[in-house]
Amino acid sequence: QQMASTPRQWTEQETEQFVAFMEELVVEGKRADAGQFKPGAFQKLADKMNEKFPGCGLTVKHIRNKHKRLKEKYMFVAEMLGCSGFGWNSEKMCVEVDSKQVLEAWGKGRNVTLYTPGKPFPLFERLGGIFGKDRATGLDACSGKDAEEDVTPGSTFAAATAGGLGLAGDDVDMEDLAAAESELPNTFSTSFASS
Repeated sequence: QQMASTPRQWTEQETEQFVAFMEELVVEGKRADAGQFKPGAFQKLADKMNEKFPGCGLTVKHIRNKHKRLKEKYMFVAEMLGCSGFGWNSEKMCVEVDSKQVLEAWGKGRNVTLYTPGKPFPLFERLGGIFGKDRATGLDACSGKDAEEDVTPGSTFAAATAGGLGLAGDDVDMEDLAAAESELPNTFSTSFASS
């Protein structure tokens, strides 16, 4: 029998610092096209994190997984914002959606929810500086009328999720776990009450 590997729980402080270190690498020109980092960058990030948080034990694999998950979540939200009916509230740092119908249409054909409107995602704007070059391909991903055709096999999002998220063996964020547990229809009442 195999032992399931225990997911690495990232604290908010670690995530925040990780994004700051990625921003530094972008400034230093360590990012290649399409938001990917150049060889060696992940090792450098792991070293920086271990220096900043002694004893955190983060490996290059943890760093790669975290980079991938932040990118997937960023792309998911960026694609959402490219569709009519969704908007970014910079005061609350969250996506707002016009109606439950808009969100349901968006969810059709997507087997995964990486973000729910109404939840604060304060890192989104900063992640745009790291992954933002990829965003153009997501913007034509939908129009209000043909929601079913949102995800074509060639779209960025389909590519990002085709391999599954692999959360079982990968690192998991506390916020991701919380998000997964709260993906119930009744969460709508809270996000719409305010609009």
